[in-house]
Amino acid sequence: MALEKIIKKILSEGKAEAQSILDSAHKEAQEIISQEEQKTKEKKDIQIREAHEGFLREKQKNLALAKLESRKKILQSRLSLLDEVFARAEEELCALRSDGHRKLIQNLLSGFQPDAPCDIFVNEPDVDKYTLLLSTLWGVAFTKFCKVIPLEKSIKGGFILRTRAIEFDCTYEHLIREKRQNLEQEVAALLFSENGKRSQE
Repeated sequence: MALEKIIKKILSEGKAEAQSILDSAHKEAQEIISQEEQKTKEKKDIQIREAHEGFLREKQKNLALAKLESRKKILQSRLSLLDEVFARAEEELCALRSDGHRKLIQNLLSGFQPDAPCDIFVNEPDVDKYTLLLSTLWGVAFTKFCKVIPLEKSIKGGFILRTRAIEFDCTYEHLIREKRQNLEQEVAALLFSENGKRSQE
């Protein structure tokens, strides 16, 4: 399907960038740990005579907090990269040419052919585009049963098809959200394959 190809293309182009961002996050995390270790050493020099055991407990607590903060930094960077991949996939969906767009619609609707009154809701600037696409796809059935209606509230792209019996949400935001649920683990494995173990340290 076109969407999987788009995501694989983005992964191929963006892996070097992902490596750089994760390396930066890992470096920042290590700096946080080093700073906490330095603070702990300074405390040790002051407190060692009076509270050696208490100091050791404080040291362990500070190091644990620093490691937790470093993990948070890395996880935030990973989430940001995943968001970017799927945001770029949505942008590329918006940029599909007419033939690619028509194939995408055919796949989404699984051979659906209108045989009863059918409303198609789209962004106002896209009314002509979808009228042409769907009339080409469905021919006489489109003319007989379908009405393309501009939405009052703008969507990022795509359309919503509604009959009395069914509704197809083919907005790009909905499509990407569904695909993200299915593909996020695969995408993460491709982006972070070399950093996965190190990020968990």
